[in-house]
Amino acid sequence: MWTTLVSSALGSLSGILGHWFKAKEEREKREHDLKLRKLEMEMRQQDHEHAMAEIDANIKVTEVQTEGQLLIQEAKGFNEAVAEINQNLVPTSILERLLSGGIVQRFFGSFVAVQLAQVDVIRGLVRPLLTIAAFTAIGWLAYTLTPIFIEIDNVEKAALLMMVIDAVVYVLTAATQFWFMDRAGARDFRKKH
Repeated sequence: MWTTLVSSALGSLSGILGHWFKAKEEREKREHDLKLRKLEMEMRQQDHEHAMAEIDANIKVTEVQTEGQLLIQEAKGFNEAVAEINQNLVPTSILERLLSGGIVQRFFGSFVAVQLAQVDVIRGLVRPLLTIAAFTAIGWLAYTLTPIFIEIDNVEKAALLMMVIDAVVYVLTAATQFWFMDRAGARDFRKKH
């Protein structure tokens, strides 16, 4: 009888332990499957983020390429405009024909050649003359303000003098940079493009 009870207790204990180990194994398997699913979801999320980053990078590359192409087209247009401006109004072949013809043709050809040369000279003098005019205007301003300095007190003189100095520096720097550096920059720009 004790043997039956012991066998029954051991059988129950074995069944309970077997059920507990099986349940534990299934729980661990579910946890393992859950971890695998989470890892798969994280991988998909990372793949999605990488794909979005790649799309953003491609968009930026396309924008930069488009801007570059627009700048190149703009540079070509600028070069064509400059070449058109610098092109003589009268082709040299026509001038040569005029200068090698009869007396009337030579007179007319010489007149046209002199007029074209004068236009080139005037065009070349515009920037320096405008700069000289800016220097002259600032000099005149300083000359006319000098008597006013005598009549006002020191604080006002200092403030007015600083305004005049600032105006002189601004105008002269702007004129010099705009007229002369713009010209050199345009020439370098044309060479590069």
